[in-house]
This record gives sequence, structure tokens and C-alpha cells, in this order.
Amino acid sequence: MANTYEETIRSEWEKFSGEKRLLPNIMLLGATGCGKSSLINLIFNKKLAPVNDTSRGTDGFETYWGREHDMSVNLIDSRGYEMEDGSRESFSCYHDSIKRKMEENRQKAPLEKIHIVWFCISVAGGRIQDYDTQILKLLYGDQDLRSRVAVVLTKCDEDDENGSTAKLFKQIIGNDMGTALPVFEVSTDPNLTLDLEKLMTWAANQLDDTDLKEAFIASQMISLKAKREAATARIGFYALTAAGIGASPIPVSDAALLTPLQITMSTNIIHIYGMENIASISKALIGNIVISNLGKAFAGGLLKLIPGVGTLIGGAINAGVASLITSALGFAISEICYDSCKKIARGEYVDMTSMFDAETIQEYVQKYMREHKKSDT
Repeated sequence: MANTYEETIRSEWEKFSGEKRLLPNIMLLGATGCGKSSLINLIFNKKLAPVNDTSRGTDGFETYWGREHDMSVNLIDSRGYEMEDGSRESFSCYHDSIKRKMEENRQKAPLEKIHIVWFCISVAGGRIQDYDTQILKLLYGDQDLRSRVAVVLTKCDEDDENGSTAKLFKQIIGNDMGTALPVFEVSTDPNLTLDLEKLMTWAANQLDDTDLKEAFIASQMISLKAKREAATARIGFYALTAAGIGASPIPVSDAALLTPLQITMSTNIIHIYGMENIASISKALIGNIVISNLGKAFAGGLLKLIPGVGTLIGGAINAGVASLITSALGFAISEICYDSCKKIARGEYVDMTSMFDAETIQEYVQKYMREHKKSDT
């Protein structure tokens, strides 16, 4: 029986990992040395190899495709700019390359467009350059991008304790742009969180498509709260679907009717947390571990983990019980992933082989049952 479960889980896992799924596109702009690479490494917990400006494509951009770097986002990184850089390319050429990128973007299908733009300005520089404002005005003048642009003030750990430079930059940007352009203060100092959580929330809200939003949330490692909230929303959806299955009471012996739905939910939650991308082992290996452990847990009988099911009137599962079972399992999977992500974010080792086993799932299911009375379902 375990093999049957494993086959179903493997099918769902491969579906969510399918290469045909679109990923959100994030474009990063900013001057040379503004901290774009550090920002990428911090948010996505990835040490992406920097590309020398002279080695970039003819358009001055380098795209880090998510599937090639174990991320659920595509990062479009621009060459750093300054009035006269190492290749003696003038700012006007850089300005024109942005315009060409915008024109190219207008021709793309909605889900393939640039979804988020982070314009990075370092507070360590002490001033905002005129060409920073020029690029921001260019972006804001584009109908497809204006609501998707945020200014990210980097290296805020080098500001004074009152954040005086950041405050001045915000004032200048507001005056020059004549609009409430979102501005976020960030730092790579782990003790100085500033606006990182807010930046993640803003970015996720720019993604109208559910799959794109979940992909972004899965890839970022700043807001575990966002991961948990996204997982909770999906659990609610699956619990409602399970209630629909149980609307016509089914015998306890036929509870397996819920299993495909619960397997889909479990793999969906695991992907929302991005476990296959952030673990310290290969994606293929974690896939095999998850599939094997979940298969054994399902084969053990999920109903056995729900107190009182055996005494149900008529021995049938109704809408409320179907929803309860599904919610409890979803909570267990989500909390296991949440706790694991916290450890990974702190640089701690996570034993992937012991995740999702029946005993751990049972522990979290029982916790859920203690916190949610039967009458609440």
C-alpha cells in the first residue's frame, strides 16, 4: 500500500516541480556598488556568482533563471551604472538599454512580463544622483511598470542611529517624483531588520497570479510569516474541498477518497515553503525523502490520528470531519516546514530524513486537535 501512496505523491511532486510553471520576474537596477548582489543573497539565501559587467549580454542585463539556481524566481540583474564606467559607456547608453528593456516587456504576455522592479540606492554614497531620479521617472512613466517599482535603500547599517540619510533620501525621492513611490530601508546586518518584511509583503502583493505569488513566497527567506500565511490559505481551500467530498457522508472505510486531495495539499504546502530549494541536500534527494516519508505516513492511516473517528455515528465521515482531517494534516505539514525553515535560516542543520514521518505528523495533528474543538469545524 505504501508504494501506491508513494506513486501518487511522486506524481503530485513532479507536477508542482514541472518546468512549464511560470516564475515571477524581478528586475534589479542601481549604480555600481549599490549592494544588489548582497540584497539577492540575503533575500533568497543564494550565493549567486556575480557576472562581470563586461561579460553581460549586449543589452547590459544578466538573467539568473530560477530553475538553474534552485530558486522560484527569475532575477534580471542590470550592469551597475555610473556616469563613466569601466567600459566608458555613457549614462545615456544605460538609459537607452532600460528603454529597450521596457519596450521588450510591453510585447510579452502578462504572466511573462517584469513583475517587480527593485531600484537600489546605497545610503553609504551620501547622496542621490540625478541619474537615479532620471531612471525612476523613466520607469514610473511606463504604464506596465509604474505600480511595480520600489526603491530599496541599501547599506542602511552605515547610516547614523537616527537613519538621517535614509530620511533625507525619502524626502528627495518624494519631492522629485511627486508621488508616493514605495521606499524600503534594508541592511545585511542580521540585527537590523528594518523594512525587509515590508519589502517582501509589498513584492508579494504585486503578483496577482496565485502561482506566481506562491513561487515568490517560496523562494524568499526573509518572511517565514508570509510562507505560513500562504500555506494557511491553501489549507483553507483544500479543507473546503474536502468538506464538499464529505457533504454526502462516506463510510470510514472509504476515507481513502480524501487521500489524493490531501497528498496534493501536502506537496503544495512543501513547495510554498520552498523546502526543495533551500535544503542543504540535492533537490532530487529531498524529493525522494519527502515522497518516501509521506508515503509511509499515509499508509499508516491518517484517520488513526484523529480522536473519536472510530465512534462516529453510523461510522461515516461527514463534511465537518472531512474538513477537520484535512485541516489537521495541512497544519502538521505546514508547521514541520515552518520549523525547518527557521532552523535553515539560522544556519542550523536539518535532518531531512526524519521530516514528515508518522510520529512527527501525529504530534502536530494532536496539537491541532487540542487547539480546535470539534464544534469549531
